[in-house]
This record gives sequence, C-alpha cells and structure tokens, in this order.
Amino acid sequence: MRESSDERPSFVLVDDDDDDRLLMRMALEAAGNRYPMVELADGTELIAYLQQELARKGDQKMLWLVILDLNMPIMSGSEALSIMRQHPLWRHVPVLMLSTVDDQKYIEDLLMAGANNYIAKPTTFHGYIEPIKHTFSPWFSAQ
Repeated sequence: MRESSDERPSFVLVDDDDDDRLLMRMALEAAGNRYPMVELADGTELIAYLQQELARKGDQKMLWLVILDLNMPIMSGSEALSIMRQHPLWRHVPVLMLSTVDDQKYIEDLLMAGANNYIAKPTTFHGYIEPIKHTFSPWFSAQ
C-alpha cells in the first residue's frame, strides 16, 4: 500500500540564503531522499507553514523533517525551535539546526532546547550529506 502524500513526511528547509537551501536540497537528493521538500526563508514562514498545515490536517500526525538555519532575519532558528518545542504536536518534529556558529556551549544550549542535531554550516552539499543521513536515518530507511 502506497502512502498518500499527506501521510508521507516532508522536508522543510528553512534558510534565508537561496544558495544554502540549494545545497540542502542537493544533499537530500544525493542522500537518496524521495520525500517532498518545502523551502522557506525564515522562522516566521516556518511557524506560519506549520500552522497552515495544522489547520489543513487537523490533529493528524505531523510528518515534517526540518533543517533549520540559526541566523535569519525576522525570526531566528532558535526562536522558531522554541515555539515548536512548546506546541504539543510540533515538539517531536525532528530538527537539524545549522549555522556558521561553532561555539560548543551554544551548540549544547541548542541541543538542550530540543534540536535533534547541530552542524556548522558546510560550504558544499557533500558536507551536508552525512549529518542529514545521521539525523534523519529512520525516515530514509522507511522510504
């Protein structure tokens, strides 16, 4: 039995830089992803998207896999993560955080706040592949 598109996860790529979203998309494709991808430019767009999907789907299982940049205008990735982790239906959505910040204390704080993984932003799509596979391996094996 094939899953309907509403029952399959979607990757949500959130970054204000078009080139970084392109690298994420290419890395997901190279990692073997066959799930749909949604691209957004900041945290406010992410929260609006999640609210729109919640209104559309009701309280059905939320099936998103989020790759979230930390430093964005309007609403940062850490602010968006905080909002997600406070919502009962969004608190378990897997989130891979990324940024140019490479401060161990800051990374630990993000992981304590609910990020599933954190990587310093790679400069090539190859640098994204292993962290993406590691963070989202249960969903890749289910494809």
